[in-house]
Amino acid sequence: MATIVYICGIDGSGKTTLTSRISRELKRRGYNSKVVYLGGLHAFGYLMYPLTKIAKLLDLNRNEVGFRRFSGFVWPWAYVMSYSLYFLVKTRGLTWLKKSGYILFDRYSLDGVVELAVENSIEDPMESLPLRILLSFPSPKFKIYLDIEEEVAFERKKEEKHSLMWLRERRSYYQALCHKLDYFKLSGMDDPQILVEKTIDMILTLPSHADTV
Repeated sequence: MATIVYICGIDGSGKTTLTSRISRELKRRGYNSKVVYLGGLHAFGYLMYPLTKIAKLLDLNRNEVGFRRFSGFVWPWAYVMSYSLYFLVKTRGLTWLKKSGYILFDRYSLDGVVELAVENSIEDPMESLPLRILLSFPSPKFKIYLDIEEEVAFERKKEEKHSLMWLRERRSYYQALCHKLDYFKLSGMDDPQILVEKTIDMILTLPSHADTV
């Protein structure tokens, strides 16, 4: 089975750039490496429509407590099913079929859990059974959290028009979840080349199934 490497963090933390540079460096050193982008389910607006329709049939108003309880129960399970199918399509089974090398994920299940928790005001996602299932689907061998101040991320991603509050809410969830799940923490303020070297050293030092070409 290929070795899964996952780097997470808020928008503007530098995770996409770092993931790409690590993959290039692994290839330069003779290792099989592939980057898979799983950003298609990072937004959840498409799931709200069917939930709203069902809620109307049950005579629930979207702004009422009843709807929030309903969506809080149904939405996580709907997301698990949607994400599972999306994951298999995007990876084409590489995670299990590829016997060696590294697969670096740009976006993964944790990003979806953070977004879902923020949108549905889920205080502790670890208390939700479907979200706990999702977080282990499958669990990466190398889990890295790239932390950065939201003000810096805001300046880097001004064109995306995310507010500081938007970034701050998500950063708080990343910090809490990554601490609970024992992610290795790196600073997004470090020099990019230093981050690449730190990550490469960690990946190649620990045993894995990643053979050279």
